[in-house]
Amino acid sequence: MSMDSFGCNGWVISYEELKKICPKEINDIESDIYFNKIGWGELARSIAFEDKDYIVDSIYEEVSDEKVESIYENYVSLVENLCKSFNEKTDLRLEFDYYNYEEGGQYDTVDNKDGCVFSVEGMTILSPAGEKLKDIIHFRNWTQFG
Repeated sequence: MSMDSFGCNGWVISYEELKKICPKEINDIESDIYFNKIGWGELARSIAFEDKDYIVDSIYEEVSDEKVESIYENYVSLVENLCKSFNEKTDLRLEFDYYNYEEGGQYDTVDNKDGCVFSVEGMTILSPAGEKLKDIIHFRNWTQFG
């Protein structure tokens, strides 16, 4: 199988706009003791690809093997809380995707926070909830390599 780039698109909300809607949940994630080592990009990769190794690899020097699973589960819980809060406040569904700058295209316009793409489901046919937020949630295109 050959490797090449392929097009991606989706409705995306910027970090700044998401933080306005769910400030407590964003703060809960960013104030976690390990977040400065993990960051939004590795968190997004871990959640989007359902692979705890992205988080583990960021903190392996600081944490015993016994604590890794609980740390990963804590981040899963924090992300679930963010997604739940977003849904309750907007009637839309928030999902995490990952954008790799090195493998993307020069004309990509995907809003992201250090590689974390906040995708929003429920916008394709503008629902009443989507109509209310159409000025801050944008449909974007980008490329991936794989």
